[in-house]
Amino acid sequence: MKTMFIGDVHGASLKQIYDTIREEVDLFCILGDLDRIYVVEELADILEKDRGVFFVPGNHDYAHINRQYIYSRTMNKQDIDSPMMWGEWKANKELSDLIASTFDNTYNEKYPDYKGTAARRISIPLPDENLIMMHGAYYGEYCGEPDDLWNRLETHEDYEKNFKVMERKGYDIMFRGHDHNPELAKALIVGNEKRVLITKDIELNTPIDISDAHMATITVGALHNGYYVIYNTKNKSVTFYKNSNFAFKRSTP
Repeated sequence: MKTMFIGDVHGASLKQIYDTIREEVDLFCILGDLDRIYVVEELADILEKDRGVFFVPGNHDYAHINRQYIYSRTMNKQDIDSPMMWGEWKANKELSDLIASTFDNTYNEKYPDYKGTAARRISIPLPDENLIMMHGAYYGEYCGEPDDLWNRLETHEDYEKNFKVMERKGYDIMFRGHDHNPELAKALIVGNEKRVLITKDIELNTPIDISDAHMATITVGALHNGYYVIYNTKNKSVTFYKNSNFAFKRSTP
């Protein structure tokens, strides 16, 4: 089984990468931060027809719906700010309600005919491991939603705390977004000692074996910059890709 993960869309086209790669993978997973309503419209079309699609929202999606200020370089690149997003999302109640349903866990009730799956955090049972996909990360003594949307993994201590919560909740592998650069962390057991190995210098287009990991966390990178990941359950490997054709492009007048 091959599962594709994309995160931090930030105005890039979901339809383009979906139409290009969907037939190559068994599952197609989206890790939030859509930003633009036209991206939500693409998401709705995909969720409506494809039962192999999974979606979790991001902190940007939460902020736009709840009229919270948020600042990021990806919004600057799109020439947008929070008040513009509040207006854009408020003007399309139907699509805003779709994303809102993932936060209050009413998606299944409100969209019973949609084939795809969408929720705050989604665990995907795969043949050999318990997998969790989410936008941010667990951190320390996990506080619950929406805190995990903003949690970053930047240090060894951050990853160690994340792995402790994963272990407590019974997850072996986490695929996540939020931090825009690709990264792989493995929790290894060497003798009686637990170690965390973090790889930030990712080699693209080359399968990386994670079968030796007690647990693993994969930060997939931002689709805004053309990154995505494919996970192969058969040999327990992850492959990071970057294709500038999928990255965000400014519209021309």
